[in-house]
Amino acid sequence: MFARKTVSAPAGRDHSVKIRLNRSAYRTLVKKRRLRVVLELQTRGSDGVLRRAAVRTTVALARHG
Repeated sequence: MFARKTVSAPAGRDHSVKIRLNRSAYRTLVKKRRLRVVLELQTRGSDGVLRRAAVRTTVALARHG
């Protein structure tokens, strides 16, 4: 696991979240310039049921300049 974050957001609204990579993940990112990761999202609906979604994406090191 590279990072973990828990947030609360109002229902029906978009919410951006910044995560902080752990030290080993950051070192790997610096070496390889990009990482393939799986983002997992858990939401709890108004009915109290926990739902999960996962998407595979690429995290790239920010370019300066």
